[in-house]
Amino acid sequence: TVDKVGNTTMAASSCFDIDAGAAAACGSADISWSSLSRLESFPPTIGAIFGTTEPTYAQCATASMSGGYFDGTSIPLGTFICYKTSAGSYAYIKIEASGTPLGIKFNLWKLTE
Repeated sequence: TVDKVGNTTMAASSCFDIDAGAAAACGSADISWSSLSRLESFPPTIGAIFGTTEPTYAQCATASMSGGYFDGTSIPLGTFICYKTSAGSYAYIKIEASGTPLGIKFNLWKLTE
């Protein structure tokens, strides 16, 4: 079941908590958009580039994920990235605008999916 859906923009050096669906302090957020145009995830959040087709819960839950960052200058518009958030839920973001600010759509599934 979908828990949260929304859109946001991320300025350089800003952070976003997918679980809360809101901007957050970088120490408690799931992802950041760095001043180096990198989309970074904070442990224990992990991510996987999925492609340009909207993923299902099952596809995100079984995606091969890793920590670290994605080079924001090489992610095409319309790309979906699956995440396992710091709270253990699965989610995806869709890149809707590149550069600064970074525009994303997010979809978070309930932990009890």
